[in-house]
Amino acid sequence: MVFTGTNKLNRNYAGVAEINSGVIALNTSWMNRYNQQKRRAVIIHELGHTFGTKDLYNYPNGALRSLFKQQTIMGGNYATSIKSFDAKLAKWTLRKTRSMSQTEFRHYRSNAGLYYQQMLNGQL
Repeated sequence: MVFTGTNKLNRNYAGVAEINSGVIALNTSWMNRYNQQKRRAVIIHELGHTFGTKDLYNYPNGALRSLFKQQTIMGGNYATSIKSFDAKLAKWTLRKTRSMSQTEFRHYRSNAGLYYQQMLNGQL
């Protein structure tokens, strides 16, 4: 797992995570002005993405979207408590995710378009 700070992210994002690469990039301008609780919440939210979970604040069903925003770490409300729903969602997502072979993983990690590769090659 790699955590990195950058000022190259879209200004709408406090952080991003690449599934399977293990890279979490945090927007330094946002993180510098956030208090400790909000920074922690962003990191927990991005860790959720490394499990394969998606943002729930964009959920198409309005009633569920509102509920997710209020009660989940993936809802974008800066929650820091991992609740039962979050744990069940992570387990469900992991069951739906297949493992990559070592060959697939090496190929994926060498993709020049990945944030990870751009960071390693000094492009960010």
